Amino acid sequence: MKQVLDDLCDYSRYCWNQGIALWNDMYDASLVLGDKKLRPSERKVRDELVANKEDWQY
Repeated sequence: MKQVLDDLCDYSRYCWNQGIALWNDMYDASLVLGDKKLRPSERKVRDELVANKEDWQY
């Protein structure tokens, strides 16, 4: 049971790090292009992460 919980916590940390990295990339792109509509939101980041899942994440 402990191993299963440890694996789940590792996956949630992985998802968190991917979300933060994507947020920063989207924010930097919006600053470079000067378009406030490109600024990240929780919904945009989640949709992007779900759309680009790796096979092992299913």
